[in-house]
Amino acid sequence: MRCLALAEGLRDRGHAVTFAMASGAEMMRGRCAAEKLSIEAISAEPASRGDLTATMHMASNVPADLVVIDGPGLHAALGPSIGAAKLGMLVLDDEGFADALPGAFVLNPNVWAANSDYPEVSPARLMLGVDHVLLRREFRAPARSADLASPVRRILITLGASDPDNFAGAVVRRLGSSPEFSDCEIHVVVGPLNEGFGDTQAKGGASVSIHRNPPNMAALMDSSDLAMSAAGGTLWELYRRGTPTLPVVIASNQRRNSEWLVARGMAARTIGDPDDAVAGLAALMADHTRRDELSRAGRLLVDGEGVSRVVATLERNFDLK
Repeated sequence: MRCLALAEGLRDRGHAVTFAMASGAEMMRGRCAAEKLSIEAISAEPASRGDLTATMHMASNVPADLVVIDGPGLHAALGPSIGAAKLGMLVLDDEGFADALPGAFVLNPNVWAANSDYPEVSPARLMLGVDHVLLRREFRAPARSADLASPVRRILITLGASDPDNFAGAVVRRLGSSPEFSDCEIHVVVGPLNEGFGDTQAKGGASVSIHRNPPNMAALMDSSDLAMSAAGGTLWELYRRGTPTLPVVIASNQRRNSEWLVARGMAARTIGDPDDAVAGLAALMADHTRRDELSRAGRLLVDGEGVSRVVATLERNFDLK
């Protein structure tokens, strides 16, 4: 979704945008149509060398002034491709990928990102940290003002596009059997690559609502009193909205975000276990002062101007049509 956020910003400035996708193209067609964005499906294994080759071929034929690459697994092929292509390139990275990327701009919006993670890339080509978080238009609106002293009634659980170990399902089952959550509505956002959550609702005793590809995620966040999120892109959306959030780690590239937040008091500890997650939610549910602190800290950390900053940098450095 962060590429959609960038596309919105580019379209707002009058630039044409085409999506090239090896998976999820059908799911994105409605959103792209609403934003007047073109979309093309690629017949290749997602995040494979074939995916990258087809993308570069399509970009040459458009022709494109800039190619934006976002996909784990593509980094190994990026170096040679950038060297061979006469195209501007922006690489979205969450790993601190340090191999040489000659001529590419690198965007890493994670809180820990620093110039030292990219020794082969000129600092002038780096856009690092949460000042460059790409948020869709719905999240860039002014953050909510909520009464966080009221009892927690709605809890949002969202773990991104995939949840291979069904972490959300394990948490929901525990919430359903925990008396302190008996009066809560549990709202679970299930990502497009999450196929393991279907029967979870029947296994929990709490009121559980499942949302797949919700049309307005910001509204769902704003209506929630408390949230649990993977420590990745969705977490920055929740922080911008001011929703008190418990970050959890379900993938290796989220751990550094969690550790950064722990070190600065925005999380009690790094959580990667469903039992710890439920305990963390219970602690926050019982402490409205802490929820208010987290809401304020999140809004201060993520100001919602990342898209504008990134688009401005791209316009200064590329002749975008």
